[in-house]
Amino acid sequence: MSVLMIGAGKTGRGYLARLLTESGISVVLADSDKELMRTFPERYDVSFFSDREKAVIIPEYAGDMDDPVIHKYCRSAGCIFVSVGMENLADVGEKLEVLIPDWCHVILCENGNDACSVFMEKMKGGKRFRTAQAAVFCTTIEGEGYNILSEDYSVLFCQNSESAGGLGFGFIEYVDDFEVLMKRKLYTYNTLSAIISYAGAFYGYKEFTEAAKDKNIINMEDQYLRELRVPICLEYGFTPADQDDFCRGAKRKFGDERIRDNIKRNARDPKRKLAKDERIIGPLRLIQKYGGDTSVLEKILAMCFGYQGDSEWVALLGKYSTKEILCGVCMIRPEESLYTRIVNLIEEMNMRQ
Repeated sequence: MSVLMIGAGKTGRGYLARLLTESGISVVLADSDKELMRTFPERYDVSFFSDREKAVIIPEYAGDMDDPVIHKYCRSAGCIFVSVGMENLADVGEKLEVLIPDWCHVILCENGNDACSVFMEKMKGGKRFRTAQAAVFCTTIEGEGYNILSEDYSVLFCQNSESAGGLGFGFIEYVDDFEVLMKRKLYTYNTLSAIISYAGAFYGYKEFTEAAKDKNIINMEDQYLRELRVPICLEYGFTPADQDDFCRGAKRKFGDERIRDNIKRNARDPKRKLAKDERIIGPLRLIQKYGGDTSVLEKILAMCFGYQGDSEWVALLGKYSTKEILCGVCMIRPEESLYTRIVNLIEEMNMRQ
C-alpha cells in the first residue's frame, strides 16, 4: 500500500511520512516547490530530540505538483495526506479537484480553523471528497540537507467522522469533538508558545529553548494557565484534573531542552496570531468572559508591537497606527477599558517609537 503525501515540508516529510513509513506504508511525496523536489534525495533521516534511534525514510517517489507521475498517483490514490499550511490549502484543493477521484480520502493535517471548508473554497463542487482534519502536535525542525529533527511523537489526532473512519492507520487516534480539541490546543500549546516567543524576543532571546527557561517567562506561563483553568473548564466541560494534565503536557514539551528551536520560527506572522479567534485574543476574551485576570495576555499583546523579527509585520506597524491594528486586527474597540490598558502598556514598554 502507498499513500500520497502532499507537502514535503518539515511536518509532511518529518512527521507524517515517518508515521506512515513506521506503519509499513510506502510514501509518495509531492510539493509545489519545484526546486525542493528537483533535488529531493532517494532517502533521508528523521532524527529525534530524544535518544530514540533515527528513522530512515525512503519515498516510493518524490516530485512536484506538475509532475505527470504525481498526477498518475493522484488519479489512483485511495488516501491522501495534506500538510501545506492553511494559507495554501485552498489552492491545493483547487488543483486536486481535477486530479483525484471522488471516493478518495483526504486527511488535512493543519492546525487552523475548519481546514475542510478552506480546502474546498476554490472548488467548483463537482466532486465530493471524504475529507477530515487532523491536528499536528509534533514539533519538527530542519536538520542537515533534507534530514529532519523531530519530537518523539507517534500519534495523529483526527476527526472522528465518516470521512476519516475505517482507514486502518494504527497511529491515528479519532476524536469525537475535534473542534473542541483544536480550541483547547490553541489556548494551551499555542498560547504558551506565543508567551515564550514574544516575551522571549522582548527580553532579547534568540533561542526558544533558552527563553523557555527564563523565570519571568515561566511565571507568566503559570499565571496564564491558572487564569485559564476555570474559564476553559466551564466553557467546554473539561474537569479541572483533566485540564491540569493537558497543561502539564504542554509545559513538559516547552520545558524539554532537547527540543531545540528558535524564536523567529515560533513568532512568525504576528498579524495572524493577533486575530480575534487566535491564540492571544481568543483566550483573553474567554478569561474576560468569566471575570478573570487577563494581564499576562495584555502584556504579550503589547510586546507584539515591538517584535521586529517578521518583515511583513514590521511593514504593517510602519503603515498603520496602534489604534488601526488593535481595532482592525484584534477587534478591540477604543471604548473598551482593555483598549486603554493595552495602549498604555505599549507606551510604557516603548514598543512604538
